[in-house]
Amino acid sequence: MAFVGASLPQEIADIIVDEVAEEPEPVLRVSTLRACSLISHTWVYRSQGHLFSKVEFNETGFRKWCASIRPGNVGPSQHVTNLRFNQDFGDSYLGDLVLADSHMSSFTNVRVLHVTNVSLQHEEIRSVLGNLGSTVSQLSLERCSMDIHHLTSFLHPFTSLEDLSLLDPHVLLGPKPEHPPKPLTAKGEINLELRIDMVHSGRSFVHELALLPVAVRTITLLECDPPMLVPWNYTVSPRTEINQLLAGSRETLTHFRVLAGKSSSPF
Repeated sequence: MAFVGASLPQEIADIIVDEVAEEPEPVLRVSTLRACSLISHTWVYRSQGHLFSKVEFNETGFRKWCASIRPGNVGPSQHVTNLRFNQDFGDSYLGDLVLADSHMSSFTNVRVLHVTNVSLQHEEIRSVLGNLGSTVSQLSLERCSMDIHHLTSFLHPFTSLEDLSLLDPHVLLGPKPEHPPKPLTAKGEINLELRIDMVHSGRSFVHELALLPVAVRTITLLECDPPMLVPWNYTVSPRTEINQLLAGSRETLTHFRVLAGKSSSPF
């Protein structure tokens, strides 16, 4: 089999691997792709491209990846286009991720990045994840702790960003921003998706999102109906905050919608 595989033209080998990748049964698909990657050097690249296109890590998984995969621009890391980091504990420092800066630089083709339970208040974390910024077009932050300055600092390296999702952020309370954040370098306009618990998200975070120095094309609210009771730490009502966010984006905003809310037009 190794001899036959090695003697096939590259385009035929690629077609075979692509057909294998269409197998609907995940276990069979993965085991067959792994076997294909061992046939010869002409089969490796295409097989790994399918095997590693989507990767999901927790701390333990990423530690194993760093221990078994050599950092650099060749190898499985270059094939990852969809990358998910799921931090097991929201207040964890992600020390292994910080120590693996060289490994993070090996992910040179990530287009979709989903980060869960990570604290953006740590500069090291923002710096390490920022290594992915030049290629990522879709960024999702779920249950991450931040304030507007942490978020802006984190977004600076993401120069190709088109879609930004903020899902259930843990917003750190602090003083009001005295100065607007520095301009971001994202090209064009972005689509902003929000799912925020108005009661627990912290003071005026929705309003402060209007300070993001980037052009917003669309805003989508997910389950963001304003609460009936305004918490004590709000200086303005949730309805007013949403209106301020819309007003701050009025020059570029083309579409605003509310999904999965109790009211079709709560604002």
